[in-house]
Amino acid sequence: AVVSTQSTGTDEMIFRDAKNNQLCKQAYKLLANLQSEFNAFVRALDDTASTNREIRDLEDQLLQERDRNVAAQIAKVEQDLRTVSGENKKLARVVAARRSE
Repeated sequence: AVVSTQSTGTDEMIFRDAKNNQLCKQAYKLLANLQSEFNAFVRALDDTASTNREIRDLEDQLLQERDRNVAAQIAKVEQDLRTVSGENKKLARVVAARRSE
């Protein structure tokens, strides 16, 4: 806010003098260009910060998806293990029954 107030005051002062003085007119144009470039720079910084936040959010989402995928894979392996274990017990009973024949 202070920079904006100072800039406005400087802008008004140079603009008043620019009506009668060629050097002040040139200074006014340079000041206007400087302000424009500064504003563009600030917007670029804001955009960069926003992009960096989006990148961090996406990285967090990626980690969460990886964690979910690992958990799903573990659950699948556990289910497969239970299935194989059950099949092994059945086969063991079949083998034991044939031996006793």
